[in-house]
Amino acid sequence: MINIANQITLLRILLVAPLVYCLLHINNAVVPNQYRHYAVLLFLFMAFSDFLDGFVARRLNQVSKLGTLLDPLADKILLSFSCIILATEHSAIAGFKVPFWVVAVVFGKDIVLTIGFFVFLWLCGRVKVVPNFLGKSTTAVQLIMIGAVLTAPDITSIFSFWPMVVKLLWITSAITAFFATLVYIHSGSRYIEELGRA
Repeated sequence: MINIANQITLLRILLVAPLVYCLLHINNAVVPNQYRHYAVLLFLFMAFSDFLDGFVARRLNQVSKLGTLLDPLADKILLSFSCIILATEHSAIAGFKVPFWVVAVVFGKDIVLTIGFFVFLWLCGRVKVVPNFLGKSTTAVQLIMIGAVLTAPDITSIFSFWPMVVKLLWITSAITAFFATLVYIHSGSRYIEELGRA
C-alpha cells in the first residue's frame, strides 16, 4: 500500500498535466491572465506539496525507497516542463520569457543525472539516491524562479524592480544547477571508484 507521503508525491506528478495545459494556453485565454492565474495556483500548490510530502514522510516515519525515487522525479518533471514551456515564444509571458541558456543548464543537469542513474544501475545493479544540500537548494531556487516568472506581471505592477529580481533568479538558477551537476558527477565518480576497490 502506498503511504500518505508517496500519495502526495504522486498527486504532484498527476497535476503536471493540467499545469502544462494552463501554461500552453497562457496567451490564448479569452479572459486576460485567466490561464496564467490557474497556472500560478497549481504551481504554488505543487511547490507546497514538495515540502509537505517530505515533512509527512519524516513526521510519520514513512521514508521509503519509492519516495526517494518519486520525489526528485516529480521535481524534475515539474521544473523541466515549466522551464521549457515558459521559454517558448508561443507560451512565454510577455517581457519575462525564460532565456534559452537557463533552460539548457537546468535541463542539462537533469539529463546528466538521468544518464548517471542508468549508469549506476548498469554498473552496480542498484541505485542509491542521496540528495545533497546543493541539490535541494537548486530545486528550491528553481521553484522560486518559476513562481516569480508566473507572477511577474502582477508583482511588477506593484514593485517596479521585480524584473531585475526575476533576472537574478535566472542567473542564480543556472549557477546552482551547474555546480550541483558538478557535485553529483564528483560524488558518483567517487562511489564507483569505491565499489571498484571493494
